Amino acid sequence: MTRAFELMLAEVHRYEGTVNQFLGDGIMALFGTPIAHEDHARRALHAALGIRKALEEYQEELQRNRGISFQVRQGLNTGLVVVGSIGSDLRMDYTAVGDKHLEHIYRNLGVETCLAAAARAPEGAAGSPG
Repeated sequence: MTRAFELMLAEVHRYEGTVNQFLGDGIMALFGTPIAHEDHARRALHAALGIRKALEEYQEELQRNRGISFQVRQGLNTGLVVVGSIGSDLRMDYTAVGDKHLEHIYRNLGVETCLAAAARAPEGAAGSPG
């Protein structure tokens, strides 16, 4: 798992994202906070694509050398969230509160990458359906 986390973190950091939480065998990353970027959704998408590519290459290596395979699921969402520190003196955490846990929705659907409707490109933008 250490190598998989290193690969994921490298892609998040490449696009100036922040790894907010380690969630068992996954991560939650934020883009646009604490450093604001107007193109935060695009950065998140590029990081997700980079993670998928890096982990596919890692899986090929593991399969070849150790006979191990794994599956990757990703969720990508954008929208309004409240970001900040929560907790007390004994336990403090920096987090985002909003519609962030898409992975739970599609876990049993066999979907590998989930892009929420709110994460679509704005109408008239390059690559948008409008």
